[in-house]
Amino acid sequence: MLDPLDHSGEPMKLIDSNRAFHWVISPYREVIVGAGIKKQIFKHKQEFEVDYVCVVNQKYFSFSTSEGQDFAMTLLASKSIQSDESYIYVERHKDGYLFIRIYKGELIEDRLLHNEDELLIALNVAGKDRRKEKNYQVEAFAVSENERIVSSLEPLIKKGSQLINLKESYIEKLLLNPKFSFVEFKYAERNLADKNLQSKLVFLGAIAILAFLSIPLLFEEKKIERVVLKDDYKEYREQVSSKQSASILLAQDYNMHRLMKKSLSGWRVYKVAYLDSSIKYSVILDYGSPATLQTLREFTHSNNLELVFDSDGTHIIAPPIQVPPYQPGTEKIFNLDELVANIVDNANKVTPFVSFNIDNIQAQNALWGERKLFANFKGATDHDLLRLAAVLDGYPTRYPVLIKDKSFYQVGPNGFFSEGLSFSVIGEM
Repeated sequence: MLDPLDHSGEPMKLIDSNRAFHWVISPYREVIVGAGIKKQIFKHKQEFEVDYVCVVNQKYFSFSTSEGQDFAMTLLASKSIQSDESYIYVERHKDGYLFIRIYKGELIEDRLLHNEDELLIALNVAGKDRRKEKNYQVEAFAVSENERIVSSLEPLIKKGSQLINLKESYIEKLLLNPKFSFVEFKYAERNLADKNLQSKLVFLGAIAILAFLSIPLLFEEKKIERVVLKDDYKEYREQVSSKQSASILLAQDYNMHRLMKKSLSGWRVYKVAYLDSSIKYSVILDYGSPATLQTLREFTHSNNLELVFDSDGTHIIAPPIQVPPYQPGTEKIFNLDELVANIVDNANKVTPFVSFNIDNIQAQNALWGERKLFANFKGATDHDLLRLAAVLDGYPTRYPVLIKDKSFYQVGPNGFFSEGLSFSVIGEM
C-alpha cells in the first residue's frame, strides 16, 4: 500500500479545505514492523519533532506537526486503487501544484510543488523511471489550459485511456476519513495497545459526507411512497426531516472539542449536554490556571458562542447545526431490528470505548416505531465521537437516528469520557 518516501528537503505542507480541517501533504512516512513499535514511533516523534501520527494497519505510519488528514492516503482509499493499478493526480492550487503519484497500489509521491517548472521536472522524472511502466490513470484539476503540463502528462497515460479533467478539486471534494486522521501520540499509543483495534477500524467502500468511515449497507432501504390514502408515515417523515441528525451533531461536538483544546487555554470541559436547541459545554478552571473569565468571554465572542452563568456553573452554549437525516421528499425507512443490529455491530468494529444498551421497541403505529440506544462511554475521547458519528451516518444513505434531548456525558481531567448519550433509532417494524 505504501512506499516510504524520501522527504529530504521536502517540507510538509498544510492545505485548508472548505470543511474546517487541514489536509496534510507530504508528511514524514515510515513503515514499521516487528517488535517495539511504540518505541520506534516515539523515536520518530523526537527525530521529526512532531506531535501527531496517523497509523494504518499497525504498519504504515505518517507523522505531522499538526492535526489534519493525510490527503494522499485518503485519496488512494477513495479511488479504491488496486495493487496492479497506477494513478496520477495533478491540481493547480493557490500555493503551487499538488502532485500525487501511485504506482501499482503504492504511494510513491505526494508533494505540493512551488511552480510549474517543478511540476514539469516531477513529471519528467516519472516518465524516465525505467523501473515503472507508463500505465497511469491520470486526473487533473485546473490545468487543462496549460499545454506544457498536458503534453507532459499524456505520455504517462494508460493506453486506451485519456486525461480526465475534473470540474471540482479533490482538495474540496474529497471527504474526511478518520482512518487517516493525525491524532496525538497518546491516543495512538492507546490504539496500539489494543491489538484488535486496527482491524476494527478497517472499512471498505466510499466515504460518507462530513465524516467519515463508510459503513456497508447490509439491509434493504425503502423509499416511502408519499401518495397514500391513509398516511401512516406522516409523523415519521416529519421527525426525520425536521430534527437534527445525530451524526451531524456528533461531528459538530468533535469539532468543538478540538476548537477548545486549540484556542481556550486554562479552562477545561467537564460535562457536555445535548439540549433541544443547543449543545452545552460546562467548563471549569484547570487547577492552578491563571486564566480568567475574560479569557472565556474573548473565546466565545470570537467564535459566535454564548457564555452563560447559572446556579450549575459556567457554560459555553453552541447552537446546533440544523441538518436533519433527510430533506423533505427524500425520506428513507429501514427495518428497525436490522438497523439497530447494524449500528451496534459496526460500533464494535470502530471503537472498544463505546458500548450500547438496547431498549424495547416503542411502536408509533402498526408499521413503524423507535428504539432507544444508550451509548456507554468508558475511556472514550473526542475521536470516538467522530467514529460513532461515522457509524450513525451510514452509507450510502444517512440513518434515521436522533439524539435524545438532555442526553449528556462527563469529561474527566484526563480527557476521557464517562456516562453516555441516548439515541432514538426510528424504523419499520
